[in-house]
Amino acid sequence: MQDEINRIRGPVIHLGDEMLVSNPMVRGPLRLQLYSLVRHAHITGTTGSGKSNTAKVICSGLLDNGIPTVILDRNGEYAEEFGGKEKVAILRPGENLSIALFSLEGEDREAQIADRLSLLNHFYIVCYNQELSPLQGRVVREALSRHYRGSKETLTVSRLIEVLERLMKEAENRGGWPESIEAAISRL
Repeated sequence: MQDEINRIRGPVIHLGDEMLVSNPMVRGPLRLQLYSLVRHAHITGTTGSGKSNTAKVICSGLLDNGIPTVILDRNGEYAEEFGGKEKVAILRPGENLSIALFSLEGEDREAQIADRLSLLNHFYIVCYNQELSPLQGRVVREALSRHYRGSKETLTVSRLIEVLERLMKEAENRGGWPESIEAAISRL
């Protein structure tokens, strides 16, 4: 019966064996229907629970079925296994993946800088569970304004850090500025 269902629904990826938590007996093979990956997939678990291995099995299964695969590989843990394989693109932030977070277009640069600052503040809240301090917001706004005052070049995070470091050297005697700039840099 299960084979008939699999035939109707199409190819599957064999993830391993399904086991009961309360009784470590194998219930049978655990399969993932390829059609279920048409939209989105999300893997969660605690450290050491097998998230990365599960992702590798899924990627291998996709490739075995001729499905092109894009891997966002922040730590480089997938490069050895999948690097150089046909139909695989491995993207690593800072190497071959960048997002123009601080690009500005059009005339109203101050409003756009305020929008980018708001986005960065949201990032701080999500990642660090706290907002930019008012002084951190001020120094980041100053760095963004300085960069875009005479340039149309998109500001990268690396370049923003450079601008902040220059600003820190200039602001050595301004109360709290160096510490606020350092805090902003450390979170970027």
